[in-house]
Amino acid sequence: MSTPNPPNPETDQASNGLIMVVDDSWLLETLQTFLQEQGYGVISAESGQQALEALHVCSRLPDLIITDMWVRDMNGAEFALEVRKEPTCMRIPIIFLVALDGDNRKLVKMVGMADYLHKPFAGEELLSTMETLLKRRREIN
Repeated sequence: MSTPNPPNPETDQASNGLIMVVDDSWLLETLQTFLQEQGYGVISAESGQQALEALHVCSRLPDLIITDMWVRDMNGAEFALEVRKEPTCMRIPIIFLVALDGDNRKLVKMVGMADYLHKPFAGEELLSTMETLLKRRREIN
């Protein structure tokens, strides 16, 4: 098991914001590369526990979290509930990546996620969702 990539000044100063991506599949590296190409700094983790540990040691918290529904040690809902227990992380928007249809809106609201995307999704769809949530977060702060 690898450790999450640590925050560093280069990614922390990314022009568009700092994004945490939690996934244990090929999608992690794909999203990391895509987001960096779009000007985002990225903190990546292959499991919910790695992501939670990274949140505790970050010099700067992420502006947004993207997590898969199923990661190595917990599901996305469990991860979101753990994140929401941390007072400093309560307002970080979380996007849930889901492969299955179903009543995802109910789950999203129940665990405090900001939005969800069905896989497969287009990069433009992800960016649009992220930009909406980041703009809303900036307006609140």
